[in-house]
Amino acid sequence: MNRTEARNAIKDEMPSKLRASVENLRIHSSARIFGIFSTVPGIFCAGTDIKAR
Repeated sequence: MNRTEARNAIKDEMPSKLRASVENLRIHSSARIFGIFSTVPGIFCAGTDIKAR
């Protein structure tokens, strides 16, 4: 997540990219954990980007 200007609000293709990443990890990896990190200090995600609608 790297949308500093929008406080990491979720927009357009983000949900499908996240699903694809998780599915790819499930199929092709022996990993048991999946981490999602924010590059915005103090903020993980503001939710849906309502300005993008």
